[in-house]
Amino acid sequence: MVNQIELESLAEVLPSLQLLESLVLRGCIFHNVESQKQVFVALRSLKCLKELKLDCDINKDSVETLAELLLSLQLLEKLQLRRLNLSNNCDQRLFTAVQSLSYLKELDLLFTEVSPAGARNLTAVLPSLRNLTKIVLPRIEHDKNGEMRKILAEEASRIPRLKVYPILTVRQ
Repeated sequence: MVNQIELESLAEVLPSLQLLESLVLRGCIFHNVESQKQVFVALRSLKCLKELKLDCDINKDSVETLAELLLSLQLLEKLQLRRLNLSNNCDQRLFTAVQSLSYLKELDLLFTEVSPAGARNLTAVLPSLRNLTKIVLPRIEHDKNGEMRKILAEEASRIPRLKVYPILTVRQ
């Protein structure tokens, strides 16, 4: 686990790592929105980043800052966003930012929960990601029988180059 002091130190160091190509942030404990935003703002300086793995509880108030971060990471090829809980408004901003990632090859949303509207936003974004070859589908809130997830999987599988991984089973 990464604590608050370590996150603050990371935010200070990140701008000096401009040639960094891969970053994994797993198990970060953000005690407040400001610390999340501070790290995301610092990540914007990593213009050479090709792989970003975020496996942390991210406050939905910070998702907009995360979306702004993604807009600045134009060389990103692999994006893993796990354990996010997105509302209608913030998942639309996030998926619009993902749409700008023209080099993106892999998108992993395992354990991330999106709204039904977010699932539709994601479905609309996928065809524009011309280099995307792999997607791990998110959970969809209020989708007890898995219908929305099936629709998302069907839409994604219509893109010939895309391998779809609906790894999680539907909760009963």
